[in-house]
Amino acid sequence: MNGDLAAFREAVRARRRAAGRTQQQLARRVGVHPDVLSHKLHARGAVLTSADVTAIVTVLAGWGAVSSQAEARSLLALMGVPPQAVPPGAWAGGPLAALPPGDPGQPPAGPPGSQPRPAPAGDRLSPVPLPWMLTSLVGRVAEVAAVIAAVAGGRLVTLTGPGGTGKTRVALQAARELAGRFPDGTAFADLAPVGDPGLLPVSLARAVAWPRSRRSPPKPSWSVRCARPRCC
Repeated sequence: MNGDLAAFREAVRARRRAAGRTQQQLARRVGVHPDVLSHKLHARGAVLTSADVTAIVTVLAGWGAVSSQAEARSLLALMGVPPQAVPPGAWAGGPLAALPPGDPGQPPAGPPGSQPRPAPAGDRLSPVPLPWMLTSLVGRVAEVAAVIAAVAGGRLVTLTGPGGTGKTRVALQAARELAGRFPDGTAFADLAPVGDPGLLPVSLARAVAWPRSRRSPPKPSWSVRCARPRCC
């Protein structure tokens, strides 16, 4: 497909890093193997399709790394994907629909440094938006309701079961429905790529957008934060 692959790759990398995500996480959300995504982004024998570009932009929007629909269209335009090539449902629901319109005349998408995330006011957290799935959740109403009820009765709820049975999907849906019950909303921390226990606080801090002015949250602060259920 026609487009500026190098510019798109750099724009995606900058936004992914700003959201505290890895390329492996991006690949999993898009639905391809990390090596395949790398080959596509570097034109190594694999072609980045319009569906791939749309999925990447949608995932970035779900991570809070795209600030407006105008910026999303600008990212699509870098790879020559017109807005009408995106399925209508993507603009009507999900992460792209949740974005503000933005300025249609804004310059082509670049690194997000010129549009920093506003700092949380006072003691409030500002969690990164929950990731959106590219397909709908079907037939799990009872399970989601059970998770919501369990959260109301206890601070720690664990979903168990074989891999690939939809535990994360159920948890995310429950988190969306629970968001209004907590002053600071809900957050998602992907701990799958975290191999060092010492990085756990950093991963959690990124998930809830811990204020940058607090470079390293001291343990007492974490204890107080956990004792007050403001963010699930």
